[in-house]
Amino acid sequence: MRLPRCAAGLIGAVAALALIGAVAFERRLIATSADPGPANFPALHRLDSRDDALICPKSVCVSAKPDLMPPIFTVSAARLRQKLLAYARGAPGAGEIHTKQGSAQLRFVQRSSPFGAALFIDVLVIARSSEAATLAMYARGAAASPLAHASDLARLRIWLDAMSN
Repeated sequence: MRLPRCAAGLIGAVAALALIGAVAFERRLIATSADPGPANFPALHRLDSRDDALICPKSVCVSAKPDLMPPIFTVSAARLRQKLLAYARGAPGAGEIHTKQGSAQLRFVQRSSPFGAALFIDVLVIARSSEAATLAMYARGAAASPLAHASDLARLRIWLDAMSN
């Protein structure tokens, strides 16, 4: 049985409106997530809820115990920053939160699904020499959940592994 042209057109219009609505809803979720603000790595204190993950050199995060120590990368800090931005632009559900041009500290938000809770990721690129750099990375969820720690740390490890390639 064939649908009349007007019925087929109406179904197509409804599908297009549903898609536009879903995209707008996702953008609104990203825009309205409770941003905890930028991390101050030297004065950082871990959340009591343990809904955070920290990868940081002890010399930088002097007030907080990191989950992992980051490696030293054999690239300049500028190149490491470029790799980080390139990865973030291609990572599923990730977006950059506006930061100052050329800043060593970058901020991102990443969602595991279109309607998943936001994970805010702060990254500080640290030069060790002209051809060596490391990172400090701190992730916090928009909604407190003590069960999220393992997934937050796993997500940071994925970002860190991408910088090694």
